[in-house]
Amino acid sequence: MDAENAMAICADLLLKDQDVDAEVVAAFGRALMKGGKLEMALEFSELAAMEGSGLAMNTLASLYNDGEIVPADHETAFAWYMAAAETGLPMGMHNVAYGYENGKGVAPDIDKALYYYERAAFFGYEPSLLHLGVIYREGTHVTRDMQRAVDCLKMAAGNGSADAAARLGYIHEIGENGYSKDIEQALDYYFQAAKQNNVVALHNLGSLTYHGRDGVPQDTEAALLFWGRAAKLGDVKSQRKFGRLLYEIGDVEEALRFLRLAAEQGDDEAQKLIRQIEGG
Repeated sequence: MDAENAMAICADLLLKDQDVDAEVVAAFGRALMKGGKLEMALEFSELAAMEGSGLAMNTLASLYNDGEIVPADHETAFAWYMAAAETGLPMGMHNVAYGYENGKGVAPDIDKALYYYERAAFFGYEPSLLHLGVIYREGTHVTRDMQRAVDCLKMAAGNGSADAAARLGYIHEIGENGYSKDIEQALDYYFQAAKQNNVVALHNLGSLTYHGRDGVPQDTEAALLFWGRAAKLGDVKSQRKFGRLLYEIGDVEEALRFLRLAAEQGDDEAQKLIRQIEGG
């Protein structure tokens, strides 16, 4: 739900009921924050936080982190995130973990960060599941564990994370770090992510179909579709590859347009292709 709709619904409930639930007030405060109405967001979040709403506490923490309506105070923000976590709010647990991992508002403590990420993940909180998947995949702070990484990413993907699905696609495509290679699984995850316009998945699908790798049929038209979608979403590598492919099929004007977009974002290979096409 977008911020405007959320604000309208919450405002209607508040007007109809003088003794409205603190979580409704908290939701209203969060919607106000998302909608840029920060003074009102602060007011309603403070009211709901005093009634014990973890969501309101988390919103207050965000306002203190951002420092737009109140002076930026990362220690106060962390204290509110911790209060939100102690109410059982997974979002608060995730933010506490982030604070401990990055030393934001509190002294860095990786063990505590992992503890709170795991707590949030236990409740199915998608960002924590995704982040744990990345941590175990890359061996950041922990011994690399591909099975644990895949398990976390699968849960995140199951909860709708396109980023997690794209990462799973790549793991299965190449058999990363000894994990089993399975192109059918890779394609399933890539398509799941591509439906949500994930540029990594779109780019990788373009590469698979253009080159016809690992049993995937070579299909230039499909590659044009995948790279084209990713290019229009701003992915630099896809802009370059889409531009080069457009040039190969004879659409020079459009090819140069996308190559220039990539070059403007610092892609040296795109710049070289432009010079070759223009004869410079």
